[in-house]
Amino acid sequence: MYIYAADCYCDACGEDIKQRILKELGKKPEDFDDERTYDSGEFPKGPFDDEAESDSPQHCASGEDCLDPTIIADNNNGEDHVVGHFFENNLTTTGVEYLKDMHKNQRSEITEYWVDYYRANGYSHEFPDTEEENDREQTLAAMSEEELRNCLEALCVAIEDQADIVPSRQIIEDAREVIKQWGLQ
Repeated sequence: MYIYAADCYCDACGEDIKQRILKELGKKPEDFDDERTYDSGEFPKGPFDDEAESDSPQHCASGEDCLDPTIIADNNNGEDHVVGHFFENNLTTTGVEYLKDMHKNQRSEITEYWVDYYRANGYSHEFPDTEEENDREQTLAAMSEEELRNCLEALCVAIEDQADIVPSRQIIEDAREVIKQWGLQ
């Protein structure tokens, strides 16, 4: 990965930018090996390890013009999305929350791609199975306020009485989410 003009570029695009600047502008740093001697706003710095953590999934800033693009299948109209090279970076805690929010509120083929990648690469506990998640969300969305109150009351009674019903952690989390969403606190 290269850094240039406050953006990140894949190796192919970073090298291309370096060569264009050298050829078209004739500019080059005094000492390529000492990156402290020049600014990344004037000349690309790198290549760097692209496995660093970030607060969001990262792609090459060249976007659809990237020389090493990522192709994301569009399951709706058959046209694939061409985006900048996906760096497959690790996510910070903030990055996980960002992606969860994006996937929940602005779901798209790209957020599906990211969630699938992170689910398969060590973040499965953060991103549960999509079908299971959708079923749960649809069930909660279809319930009326009265049904939700009744369900929550029954759950609370079962927990208090330590009845035969032992709710899973997910049921309790769903109940808490419903309580928040409906303002039933």
